[in-house]
Amino acid sequence: MRDARIRRRPRLTALWLVGCAIVSTHAAAQEFQPFPEAQVTVEQWQAYLAEVRAKLGVTEKTFADEHLTVFEDRGRQMYFAFTLPGHPAHPAWVTRRIVDNGGDIDTEQIGYFAGDEQQFAALYESYRDLTKRMQGEPERDEPPEAQSDDARSRIAELTQDYLVAHDAGDFEHAYAMLAPSMQRSAPYGEWRGHVAESLARFGKPEGHDVLKITWYKDPPNAEVPGTNAAVDLACHYEKLAICNEVVIFHRDKDGEFRVQRHEQNTLDPETLTRLCAKKEHTRIEFAGGAKIDITCPTRSSD
Repeated sequence: MRDARIRRRPRLTALWLVGCAIVSTHAAAQEFQPFPEAQVTVEQWQAYLAEVRAKLGVTEKTFADEHLTVFEDRGRQMYFAFTLPGHPAHPAWVTRRIVDNGGDIDTEQIGYFAGDEQQFAALYESYRDLTKRMQGEPERDEPPEAQSDDARSRIAELTQDYLVAHDAGDFEHAYAMLAPSMQRSAPYGEWRGHVAESLARFGKPEGHDVLKITWYKDPPNAEVPGTNAAVDLACHYEKLAICNEVVIFHRDKDGEFRVQRHEQNTLDPETLTRLCAKKEHTRIEFAGGAKIDITCPTRSSD
């Protein structure tokens, strides 16, 4: 089995439905809470979707299998998920954003519905469930692979192959390892441009550490049922102070595991310095729900 330390060429991509987080404190470009009550009219839903699309249309990603279309304001860390016809909760939407509470970074979530309230509640809670998964696992059904050293070794090797290809700029190879649903949501040219931009911003890749591999059987909020393996890693880049990520593999009908999602949470040194001003400890909650307690770097006395 290969060493869990993946060296030389690691990588990034955003979880489209939730978003990766490089913390920002700018004012929101789009209103976060446009209505006082969660229940809205169809006309209000349509008007708000039109506003978001007018401002953030270039970021729109459509997930036909999930009947969702997603927008992101990357500079201000706001993420919008609107239902499409065919979704049980349609019409509805959920918005998440990063907020700075006096140096502690948290994620806020809000949602609105003009359709079935119970189905909307299920959609809303699906995002909460992802947060819980990132914070600590609830009880779950484990597939037989959870007890197999060979299966673990296979996932570790696939993780290394994917990350090495990604950071080396072998985008065709990395893209070929994505699950069909992920490829449908992100055409190759668009996906490659996003990844290349992120790698340039993060600087030279310096490795990934595999922290744990968690197995799931038919997780309730997965895109498709089946066997999933979530690989949690610490990632290292030249220009980042903090980086953690999770790569989720799904076993397709042909028996092969492919990348279903790749989430990455990052923090640059300048933001870390600001958050740690006059503090010994701080907590950051990223958009995917991951929370990190940080011991701030020591400062020399004047």
